[in-house]
Amino acid sequence: MNDQNEKPWFKQAWPWFVFSIPLLTIVAGVLTYQIAADKPHSMVQDDYFKKGLAINQSLAKQKNAEVLKLEAVIKVDDASELLIIRFANEKIAANQLLLSFSHPTQEKYDQFLQADKLTDNEFITQIPSLPQAHWHIRLTDKEENWLLKSRWHYPHENQLAISFNR
Repeated sequence: MNDQNEKPWFKQAWPWFVFSIPLLTIVAGVLTYQIAADKPHSMVQDDYFKKGLAINQSLAKQKNAEVLKLEAVIKVDDASELLIIRFANEKIAANQLLLSFSHPTQEKYDQFLQADKLTDNEFITQIPSLPQAHWHIRLTDKEENWLLKSRWHYPHENQLAISFNR
């Protein structure tokens, strides 16, 4: 072997390749930490215990909807740009309904709407501008005596049947 042809270690590729792996790992770790610190997860709740207790109240409201045998159809009317909520029951006592669209992953898209009474069993509100998703829908009266919940692939589907047994 000829020792005169050997290069010093810093002029060879293999040591730099070996050193680059831990260096890139440190850089990736710092970048990951910055992303996590700048954008906290919106699904994490500080008051999770209170929200857990509220589930029992929500179940009671759903039970009230079952007792009242509430069934509704939410339909998109593109011509008038309105959402029409029509109940199968003959008469709904409320003058306004609360309708919420909750995005499954991004809280910034959540929308809360008030639907006004049109007839004894029909309510209307403006069509919200929402991206396509499998939305979580909550429909209740203004006093929140009852609650209907469902999922809706909006705007892919232009109609949703929602009832107490869903």
